[in-house]
Amino acid sequence: MKQDKKTIHQALKDLGVPIGTHYSNLYVEVTPETKKIIDDYEFKYQVRTFYSEKDVKVMFYIPLASDDYKRWVMSMRNSINYFFTILILLCLFIYNAWRV
Repeated sequence: MKQDKKTIHQALKDLGVPIGTHYSNLYVEVTPETKKIIDDYEFKYQVRTFYSEKDVKVMFYIPLASDDYKRWVMSMRNSINYFFTILILLCLFIYNAWRV
């Protein structure tokens, strides 16, 4: 049986470190524990570090890694698909009723 691999977002949550987000991006403090997770990350070459003036810490910037944002996008996509399906059915109903 194939075991699902954790996302980097889930691995960081399980570690218990504070995670900052901005849309699909994650921000976490650079520590030995987070560095180990980043080193094992499939897309580690996309991860950058920066100095946070607000927190006065060195942070990892992990683009396109937020599970919450991915879930939100998928729910919005499903809502939009549902809306347009209803709209098309309504238009077809009105068109057919008008033709009679």
